[in-house]
Amino acid sequence: MSTPYNRLQVYLDEVVARPDAARAMAFGDSWFQYPLRRYGDLETKLSRHYGRRLLTLDDSYPGRDAKEAFALLPRWSGVARDLAERGTPFDLFLVSMGGNDIIGQDFALHLKRADDPPDGQSWPWHPAIPTVVQRHIRLDALKHAFAKVQAFYEGIVLLRDTHAPQATILTHTYGDVTPMDVPYTFIGFTSGPWLWKPMRDFGLTDAGEQRALSRWLLESFFRMLTFVAKSTRAFVVLDTRGELTDPAGWDNEIHPKGPGFQHLVDRFWVPAADAVLAGAGPGTAKKAAIRSGGAKKRSATRPGAKTSAAGKAAVKKAAVKKVAAKTAIRRSGVARGRVRPQPR
Repeated sequence: MSTPYNRLQVYLDEVVARPDAARAMAFGDSWFQYPLRRYGDLETKLSRHYGRRLLTLDDSYPGRDAKEAFALLPRWSGVARDLAERGTPFDLFLVSMGGNDIIGQDFALHLKRADDPPDGQSWPWHPAIPTVVQRHIRLDALKHAFAKVQAFYEGIVLLRDTHAPQATILTHTYGDVTPMDVPYTFIGFTSGPWLWKPMRDFGLTDAGEQRALSRWLLESFFRMLTFVAKSTRAFVVLDTRGELTDPAGWDNEIHPKGPGFQHLVDRFWVPAADAVLAGAGPGTAKKAAIRSGGAKKRSATRPGAKTSAAGKAAVKKAAVKKVAAKTAIRRSGVARGRVRPQPR
């Protein structure tokens, strides 16, 4: 069962009424709240799967990027603290964040023309910098975007460690996006394309190079998430970036159709959530009933890909940034003050 954040009191009442149910909070972008489509998104399908066995408070919004999400950490922390004080802390944090920063609405900010001067020479999140990246990506600008996404995820880790230390964080790496001239449309409203059009505007017109660049970005995103996962515990990265390879299964460049979302839920999200909730601490025997009856079980592994040599060289710098991020979060009230939730 999913309850939107602007109905917080309804969610709190449901937690009281169903003390044996597991509890989750979802922070996400359009993959968790895909508007004006009947078939539903990841969070909607996950909620339908579990029903009232999993009570999810959903504060997702289409178009949300890491900077906006980071600013919302204090209010999410307030909710997590209140539930912890009631003796009903969250068991799961479901996260879909970073797509808009890297392959969505902010993508054009990282592009340059092939004849523009280089913008950065190194990249900490991938061992190779392909020619198409060297020609068309402003590496320093992209580093800044990745730093914001990393700071957000580290903020979620700090929130979890402070107010629900037994909980697990589940996140993902989207899917195998294909740059194409297919925007999101609804009754005259159009948004996008987010990849294909900016690439063409900056002189990148070869379809093979366009897709190679998109895959390089998502692999770098995966490596960054893996770095965060290795620095903490109970942080599961669902490596979905190689899924949904057929463009015909996509509603537009960066959003699947219903069957695509369902495939990701069935193959990755449900097995991972089942594995977590079956051993969620106190009440484990009751929560074990949440597991899918009769469903074929698949292992949800936490990827252990090695960080690149450049990434290892950047560990010290990343650690400094992590301390700075934690300091900023604490000052904003995430770790100490009670922040009263406010409706959108």
